[in-house]
Amino acid sequence: MEKAAERLADRIKHADMTDPILRHMDAAEFLRNKGFDISTFVGCKGALVWLEEAKVEDAFWEAGKIDNAADWYLGEARIEAMKKIVQDRLEAWM
Repeated sequence: MEKAAERLADRIKHADMTDPILRHMDAAEFLRNKGFDISTFVGCKGALVWLEEAKVEDAFWEAGKIDNAADWYLGEARIEAMKKIVQDRLEAWM
């Protein structure tokens, strides 16, 4: 499981918005739950600031300590993916 999570994290780090994994990720719902509406420019700016500072533990729906490598890689991957999604939306507005 750890190796698969590590491969996924690496794929996301090198992915662009044409990758199905990014296109199908529901970042909007997750970030709305964190207080950001990424359907707006201001919401995207705020979400990007938060994502730049987010810890791996922040990448999950429920708060808690990360106690295994697989979850660590998955959390890292989720943050990277959401950054790309938010940056793509910001670029579309500019």
